[in-house]
Amino acid sequence: MKRAHEYPPGCDHDPSDGRDRNVSVVVGVDTVSFAWRPAATTTWETLTAAARRGSLTSFDPYTRTGRTVEIIPSARRSYLIREPVGGVRFGFFPEHELIWCEGRLAALCAGVSSASGLRPPSLLSHAAALAALSFEQLGMALLGEAPVVRRLDLAADLKFDDPALGLRFLRAAAGLPVANLKTDVWSHGGRIETVYLRSPASGHTKVRFYDRGRLDGSHPGSTIRIERQLRFQKAAQLDPSAVAKSDLGAVWEGELRAWRTLSGQAVVGDLVTVQRAVAEAAEREGLSPLCVERLVGWLALSEQGFDRTWWKARGKPHIPARRAAELRTLGIAFDPTAPPTSPELRVSVAETLAAVAAEWRSC
Repeated sequence: MKRAHEYPPGCDHDPSDGRDRNVSVVVGVDTVSFAWRPAATTTWETLTAAARRGSLTSFDPYTRTGRTVEIIPSARRSYLIREPVGGVRFGFFPEHELIWCEGRLAALCAGVSSASGLRPPSLLSHAAALAALSFEQLGMALLGEAPVVRRLDLAADLKFDDPALGLRFLRAAAGLPVANLKTDVWSHGGRIETVYLRSPASGHTKVRFYDRGRLDGSHPGSTIRIERQLRFQKAAQLDPSAVAKSDLGAVWEGELRAWRTLSGQAVVGDLVTVQRAVAEAAEREGLSPLCVERLVGWLALSEQGFDRTWWKARGKPHIPARRAAELRTLGIAFDPTAPPTSPELRVSVAETLAAVAAEWRSC
């Protein structure tokens, strides 16, 4: 059986097609969850008894040794097998006769929970079979049962040669508008670390941008991950092969497709850079002198520390959000952390997203 390292860790792509080689793209699946609904009475008798007992005996076919694994109650009358089996976590719902597993696709393919990185969706069926085989260590068979996909995290890693450009891309994600989604920005020390795009009604995360370079210890901004977390209700759960054959690029892009219409490049920069971008937009979009004056003036006040608290004390707390929204419609985001002498950086958001979507189609 092939091990994970024999498969490509994702699909690499130069998003610029020769025009701009300071960013490369890797796309693939991060976390996945499979489910089975076995009808065998003996399986549920064994699991129900184990749930009452709080433990289950596991047998490792490689070392030919057995061990006791703990079973703990979890949410919604389910149970969780505490220790990973075959690199992932297993659990079950006795009431619904459903067994599930969840973990990184890389870990499923390698059989060890420490395996990381993105893997191509073509491995989903292979991974589901490996998970079913691993479950047999617990003395029950899943091979032959039809698996379905419950969760799928589609991710794209943008790897920037210049980390400063990666940080600007993250700030662009925080500043640009996405119709029908709410932007939630998490920062530390003035630097944006994570951007969530959430449903306004439910608050559920649709898309997450985060600084993976900071997390993996390389360099902040060197890798920006864009991740879409998909959860499928029972009626929408498909078998792994059908999911792998679907247009995952279009699914990953989703609401971000609107950014493809941005004219040119998104401008993210310090006060001087953004004020210059407003002047350019005035010529391009035909903005009124009054509009230009209020935007440039608000930027100057923001640079001097006149924030929402200052406006609120004067009975106009809505002004900062309103001005920022006006800038977003022009594809402009103000970076207050940028030093005044920093070079102007223009982020090719539309071009980069188009390249990522194309890479999904070829993956």
